[in-house]
Amino acid sequence: MLNQQIGTYKITKLLGEGGMAHVYLAEKGNLGKKVALKVLKKEFLFNTQIRGRFLAEAKNMIQLNHPNIVAINDLIDEEDFVAIELEYIEGETLKEYLQRKGALPDDEIEHFLRQMLDAV
Repeated sequence: MLNQQIGTYKITKLLGEGGMAHVYLAEKGNLGKKVALKVLKKEFLFNTQIRGRFLAEAKNMIQLNHPNIVAINDLIDEEDFVAIELEYIEGETLKEYLQRKGALPDDEIEHFLRQMLDAV
């Protein structure tokens, strides 16, 4: 899917993968705005239960508005392509940070936990 043009999106990089979807870095439109595109895997496109869960996730996430939660910009629900367009935030993930830093001191753990709890 890399370097493919899908509608107004040019897929440039795989950011991650989960059970139902791949997350790609994409450039949107003529201005090339960077977005994260969470794309339902092809094997689930016609599975009504999984497709429904994926769409419900987007509809639930749109209700969330917090600086520590990535914002949803759009939902693409076409017959052969289902995706959630998310805000793209540059930087390392918490997982990458922990792998780089190793064991964290208690005050730093508390700092991250407070941010997560604020979001919830």
